Amino acid sequence: MIHAWQTKLLKRENAQIGWHFDDLKISHQDRTVEDHVINLLELEFAMEAPLTKTRGKIHDYLVLVLDFYIPGMVKIAMKEYVREIISEAQGAHQLEIICS
Repeated sequence: MIHAWQTKLLKRENAQIGWHFDDLKISHQDRTVEDHVINLLELEFAMEAPLTKTRGKIHDYLVLVLDFYIPGMVKIAMKEYVREIISEAQGAHQLEIICS
């Protein structure tokens, strides 16, 4: 999913930036380092429209829900997207679909 990664040592810890088209994932042990990187990006790229920022353990990315609650793991779900597709298919074609 992530097309490229860049890692740089900042404040004695690795800062990582992963990007996929126009979406970035920035991580560092020190939140102020993340804030600094975000501020630099805003100075460079937010002239026409503000950057959208999210923090936390759960992120919506395209049709995926990424859950980082368990350290060292990511849980990826598409339940809402699948429900929407099934609902549209049932409405358009009167299909009977059973999901568990």
